[in-house]
Amino acid sequence: MKLGAANQYGGRVQYIPTMYGIEKNLTVEELKPVSSFSDDCRGIGVAEMADAIVKGRKSRTDYRFAYHIFEVVERILQCSMQEGEKTILSGCEQPEPFSEPEDWSGMLAGEMK
Repeated sequence: MKLGAANQYGGRVQYIPTMYGIEKNLTVEELKPVSSFSDDCRGIGVAEMADAIVKGRKSRTDYRFAYHIFEVVERILQCSMQEGEKTILSGCEQPEPFSEPEDWSGMLAGEMK
């Protein structure tokens, strides 16, 4: 995978298939965004968590999800340094698809309602 601007959480995301460094006849596939939040969305996780607290629901980004993401990224880094497959031991409940409530505009601008 080739990710966009990591500091802004935006930009294109591309899937580039490769098998152990063999790069013949690769077809790069650009992945479609799953929401309209695509530019400068660094605070989106905090806004979602604040929304969950205000509405009394479970946040999508609890500690199990964070640990799982950390382990996945760690295994990707390990695979980039050593050939072979790595086992991911952690797991988490798959979050609901990300919604775009109209009342988030204030939260994303730094205002709490």
